[in-house]
Amino acid sequence: MSRGRATGRRATGRRVAALGVTLALVATAAACAGDGGGDADTSRTDGTGASVEQDASAFPVTIDHMFGRVTIEAPPRRIVALGMTEQDIALALGFTPLAMVANPYSDDGLFPWASEGRDLSGVELVPIDLDGPSIERLAALEPDLVLATTASGNEAMYEEVVDYGVPILPPITGPMADSWQDLTRVIARALGVEDLADGVIAEAEAAIDGLRTDLPGIEGRSFTVGVARTNGVRVVNRPTDAVGRFFASLGMVVAPGLETVENDTAVGAVDLSLERLDLMEADALFMTGEDEAVGIVEGSPLFGGLRAVEQGTYLRYEGTTAYGLRAPTPLSVPYVLDQIRPTLERVASLPPVAG
Repeated sequence: MSRGRATGRRATGRRVAALGVTLALVATAAACAGDGGGDADTSRTDGTGASVEQDASAFPVTIDHMFGRVTIEAPPRRIVALGMTEQDIALALGFTPLAMVANPYSDDGLFPWASEGRDLSGVELVPIDLDGPSIERLAALEPDLVLATTASGNEAMYEEVVDYGVPILPPITGPMADSWQDLTRVIARALGVEDLADGVIAEAEAAIDGLRTDLPGIEGRSFTVGVARTNGVRVVNRPTDAVGRFFASLGMVVAPGLETVENDTAVGAVDLSLERLDLMEADALFMTGEDEAVGIVEGSPLFGGLRAVEQGTYLRYEGTTAYGLRAPTPLSVPYVLDQIRPTLERVASLPPVAG
């Protein structure tokens, strides 16, 4: 099978597991994979039954990323996707991965936007794990390409995959730092269907533009998005965060009280204690989290006094929507917009923003 080359910073002396262990795990993983296991090439269909033609003349292709660069020698046909964004992009471009991450909030393990109109019964589902699955489990699927552009910034996992001789595409500029539009273009290049990228992007952006046209009253409105914890809330406080970029694309702005808070995380978010929930004041408020944590936060007098709670522009959203919002994709964007639209309609009907 044709392999690619990956170069970058390497851990001195790192070696992979013994061949005997690897062969045993290959047999186990292949059995678990069922119809989506090691014997079947990646399905290539655009959802209408027509073939998606890969541009063989574009290979080898070299792509720079946060750990160095990867060279993909030939059109990949056996793809493993280790993050929700990359699996959705592959599906939107007409590729069904051999393995992709599971939705922990769904009985069938599939994200609703991914399974719509697609037969994914033969795909092996792996748990979402920011540290990455075992290298042996990956090797068992004999992939031509591992897509990990949002799965992890874990250099050790990257180096292990490289040591196996499998091309892996990690984050381009940093963990969760690349827009879904940029990742769509990069992944399309890696798959040899660069000409399809703009169409996939345009379709999702049309849904965003359509909502802005329908609800001009959300322009310039402030938002707060947070994950409840038993001791407070982690909230987005930078428009450069993935969630921040999503709401900025709708014409909305980060809650003024939050943007002035110094960041204590690397992803454009800040942790607020229960005594600082007043900083969440915004026109629209969105929160998710485990039931116990949400109950504690919602029970706080400070939370109950927030404008969004009082005026009915607060939405507690569930786990599947949380994944779609945290890592927007060409497939998840329309779904997420449908989930938050009723709240945004109420925001749009508020009196005009002063000034």
